[in-house]
Amino acid sequence: MRRVMTNFPLLVTQKEVRDKRRYSQREIAVALGVSEPTVSRWMNGKRIENTSIKIVMKLCNWLDCDLRDLVYTEATEANL
Repeated sequence: MRRVMTNFPLLVTQKEVRDKRRYSQREIAVALGVSEPTVSRWMNGKRIENTSIKIVMKLCNWLDCDLRDLVYTEATEANL
């Protein structure tokens, strides 16, 4: 089995460098129309797989990245 993983924390850092500012989780949540706990989970690399495609596309747009930059799959221990 494979699980969906995210590069969200890295991409937020890259956006902050490009924009020359630091974003709070509240600012990210408001910009994307999600809750702060959702952003927190993404920042910790958890539960991106339960996110709607509409929100994922908003993420890509806000981060100015491609879907392949944002998400990837990783083999679980059952596959090893």
